[in-house]
Amino acid sequence: MRTYFPTIFGNDFHKNRIAEAVLEERLPHALLIDGPKGSGKMTLATEIASALNCENRADVTRPLPCGRCNACRRIHEGGFTDVKILRRADGKATIGVSQIKDFRADMYLSATESGYKVYIIDEAEKMTTEAQNALLIVLEEPPKNVVIMLLASGTDSILTTIKSRTQYVAMSRFTTEELSSHLNEVSSEARSLSFRDPEAYKALLISADGRIGKAMELLNPRAREENEQTRAEIMAIIKALGKKTPYTELYAAIGSLPQKRAEFSASLEILISALGDLISAKKTESFSPVFFTEPSSARDMARDIPLQRLIKIYDIVMHTCRECEKNANVTLAAANMASSIKMA
Repeated sequence: MRTYFPTIFGNDFHKNRIAEAVLEERLPHALLIDGPKGSGKMTLATEIASALNCENRADVTRPLPCGRCNACRRIHEGGFTDVKILRRADGKATIGVSQIKDFRADMYLSATESGYKVYIIDEAEKMTTEAQNALLIVLEEPPKNVVIMLLASGTDSILTTIKSRTQYVAMSRFTTEELSSHLNEVSSEARSLSFRDPEAYKALLISADGRIGKAMELLNPRAREENEQTRAEIMAIIKALGKKTPYTELYAAIGSLPQKRAEFSASLEILISALGDLISAKKTESFSPVFFTEPSSARDMARDIPLQRLIKIYDIVMHTCRECEKNANVTLAAANMASSIKMA
């Protein structure tokens, strides 16, 4: 049986459906690929672009895409002129209307070296409303042999009119067992780490949050060290949540989080996951932790913190996270969060 999209782990339903559509030349002109960072959205989009332009597409004895022909290699290397990727401009929080208009104008030009022109918009959820309306024009009447792929981490901010003109593809998350099995199959570093430091390996799997790309990233020693540092910072905050803990200790723990807004917000999201584990430990005997490596660890940490206090703290951190999305001052947000937690 022919293999489709061999570099993509799991997601077999989507892989088979899309590959069949490519082979039968009935792939929709626009796809909305949704999933968290590290779930394989860009990898899938690149594979689809390769499959559309693969020189061995008709050869049933080869995978689709083959990964070896000139088109496949150049697409993966980023040097194929008919595959273009749009990202936010450096320092910008959104994708603006001018970027989309320039991207859109290129779609009406003839392909230079292939049968399909492919346009990938990364972080499509960051498009402004004006940018989305500008894109809508081309989605309503797309040029022939143009495929547009929108990659998003959540689609709440994407207009309904955009969603209705795209085919939705949701990337799957995987269990820690599935991630472990795949990592041990493809990575000698994963096999080595699981043998020499099982606890660090399990923390890596938990931190990947079901995302294969994130798991692969964390196999890099530097990325793993940064992740372990972040987990240590979160644990310091958890340990300081007790009502009797001095405010200075709590403030110092929260103050150790990164001061850049994006990194601070990412740390808060991890803290929210840890608090969720503590709440679950209070409410049920059986649960699957998303921060702690074992349910028993969450129970130990939650033992001396009342459930109602944990829920209040959870809401406080959620509120701080939302404020950061509105460009709140990080230092002030951290101080207000510490003060509110102490009074909870």
